[in-house]
Amino acid sequence: MSFAVSMVALLYGLQKAGEENDWLSPIVLLAFTVFVIFIVIFFIIERRAAEPMIPLNLFNNPALMLANGLALIASSVLIGLNVYMPMWLQALLGFSATGSGFVLTPMSITWMAGSFLCGHLLQKIKVRGTGLVGSGLLAISADCGYRLSAYQVPILVSIC
Repeated sequence: MSFAVSMVALLYGLQKAGEENDWLSPIVLLAFTVFVIFIVIFFIIERRAAEPMIPLNLFNNPALMLANGLALIASSVLIGLNVYMPMWLQALLGFSATGSGFVLTPMSITWMAGSFLCGHLLQKIKVRGTGLVGSGLLAISADCGYRLSAYQVPILVSIC
């Protein structure tokens, strides 16, 4: 219950701060305070529980923390592209909803191909090498996407 309350408070605080563009408003500060209090309570409960929901000793494994950090970054990029790219194409370039969806098609295909390639790379260059290759490609692609302007060819958007 404490985890649920903390997450609701965090999300509510982020939403209110984003809507009002006022990170220091009393309601936002209250929401973040509730988040901190209840997340601390959650960790205290988890530490004392015989069978915790999240075993805290997982956070002592550097490889797991690195993998989860990279997964967070990759997921953030992917969600950002899939949510905001179609809106950007429609609002700035005048694409239809279908057209902006088609721009995302090559990215979906390359994610699928990349997952197959990753399986083969895992056998050849192991986890660390595969992670480095994937992170490097993600960084290069994100930089490529960052440098795009509204006037470039839409196919470049889907390639990056």
